[in-house]
Amino acid sequence: MRPWTRLQDFGALIAGLYAALSPIWVSTTGERGAMWALIALGVLVALASLVSLAMPGVVATEWLTVLFGCCCSSPPGC
Repeated sequence: MRPWTRLQDFGALIAGLYAALSPIWVSTTGERGAMWALIALGVLVALASLVSLAMPGVVATEWLTVLFGCCCSSPPGC
């Protein structure tokens, strides 16, 4: 597998960047913890997808992307 050619990793990168930058246009009134969690998890998803794009043979980054994505989409308190 050649690096920088997998579309699913580019999709995860875009989703991670969107999550990290979404507090700019999404209101989290009174929920500073939620805002920082969204930024942190978005950055983690983006970093995991960048590593996966650069080194497609590393399977652990795929599972990290799934884990961070599930944490991003689950409601707080679960």
